[in-house]
Amino acid sequence: YLFQDDKFSSLKKDHPHVYIDFRNYHSQNQDTLNDQIYSDILDQIYEKYPELKLHGDVALRSIYSVEIKRNDESIWKFDKEHNESAYQSRLNAFLEEKLKNNEVHVSKLSEYLISRRRIRLCIIIDNADQFSDSIQEKIFLLSQSICRRSKALVIISLREGYYYQWKNYPPFNAFQSNAYHITAPPYQEVIQKRIDFTLQQLSDVDGRSSGIITQNIKLSIDNESVLLFLQSLRKSLLKPNSQLLKFIQETTYPNIREGLEVFKQFLISGHTEISNYIVRQRVDPDSVHHIPYWEFVKAVALGNKKYYDHEISLIHNLFYPAQGNNNHFIKIKLLMYLDHIAINKGVAGKYINTGELINYFSDIGYQYKAIENEIIELSKYRLVETDDVISDRIAPTYSINKNQSICISLKGHHYISSLLYDFSYIELTLQDTPIYDSISFEKIKKNFPMADNYGKRDLSQRVLVAQNFIDYLKKEEVSEKSIPLLPSTANISVKIESEIQPDIQRIGRKLNS
Repeated sequence: YLFQDDKFSSLKKDHPHVYIDFRNYHSQNQDTLNDQIYSDILDQIYEKYPELKLHGDVALRSIYSVEIKRNDESIWKFDKEHNESAYQSRLNAFLEEKLKNNEVHVSKLSEYLISRRRIRLCIIIDNADQFSDSIQEKIFLLSQSICRRSKALVIISLREGYYYQWKNYPPFNAFQSNAYHITAPPYQEVIQKRIDFTLQQLSDVDGRSSGIITQNIKLSIDNESVLLFLQSLRKSLLKPNSQLLKFIQETTYPNIREGLEVFKQFLISGHTEISNYIVRQRVDPDSVHHIPYWEFVKAVALGNKKYYDHEISLIHNLFYPAQGNNNHFIKIKLLMYLDHIAINKGVAGKYINTGELINYFSDIGYQYKAIENEIIELSKYRLVETDDVISDRIAPTYSINKNQSICISLKGHHYISSLLYDFSYIELTLQDTPIYDSISFEKIKKNFPMADNYGKRDLSQRVLVAQNFIDYLKKEEVSEKSIPLLPSTANISVKIESEIQPDIQRIGRKLNS
């Protein structure tokens, strides 16, 4: 869920609303957290709606009219009738004491708005979904407390996975809540708006933009160059059937934040050929092919590293066996098997019992524990998903529940239908895949090109070592004793070799040009 202040602008006409960004409280002392939130609610009301004069003497006397009347008829009666000055002093002291308790005052103020002004206070607590489950639980309880005590309308953003997992358990089942699901917007729309906004801001500014990288390093860049780079990026990403946009969409949707992280990784990667894209945009401004797909994948996968490391890369290595396993193909075969089910049975029948899946692979010869570990890694990478909708939790648990149902995710489908057969993926993943055959290892080691100071590696040698790696995979696949699960799971390495030939031919033309 995502609520933004401008989405509730229509409430200003009739109902006062308060927007609380919970990210501002992430380091707040838990003992004073609630009081600080109540204090900020009051500050916003006073600042945004001065015409209501809720901080004035008239409003305060009306808010606490019941208590004031009770005191007027008892402990304040004599001063009210015989000593106006003393009465006013006691009244002011009373109001001052009431204002010290922010929680009580918010409740009383909200009740006053309902009964006297015929308007209802709306409180929006945003970005709670960016925190751990335990903090989201505390925020939920706080929201319920505000709602029950003040009769205000409270809107809170929670992670979908957290809500659906716990909605039938305490504290959720103790309260009656209305849940609204907001579907993630299309990536094309999100990225286009961000790029267009930046282009608009830069187009109105001449000269150079500067910033500080570290305390001793400053960066200055010509604004025209930034404009040219962003224009080339926009055209490459937003062109029809863009492979770049498809990669972001299919490997991260519906987690928009994850998709933006991939986009950001490309922007800041040390392997992003920014100068080349600027030149291409300047020379051929109408082209939509300035940023090749393989360069995009490389930049995202490597970040600022010279060599690929699956433990820190945003792109996962399907060939890297899980702990206690030395088979390069189990992840791939699991995904292919689940993909086959999804394609043939559709959305309604795409799930299979996890225990049944493990038993099926175990019965044909794969080690039971190895299959479990591989499924755990696939779940960790979000290449598979379960039917209890927990993929978007901040702190997911990676364990096997044999009673769960499992299916391939859109991300998993993209890996085995597209990325697996791309030269850039093969050339990257071979860099940290363990090689169990000594002869193949020596050949790959001998031909592997090292990176220079700029992270560049000899292109012809990269092609050669990729072919060496595929030859090794073919040898390993032939040595498998297990029978193929499906025709589509047989000869995986041969299909990879065949599918990457267009990429190798393209590289050959480049080397010969």
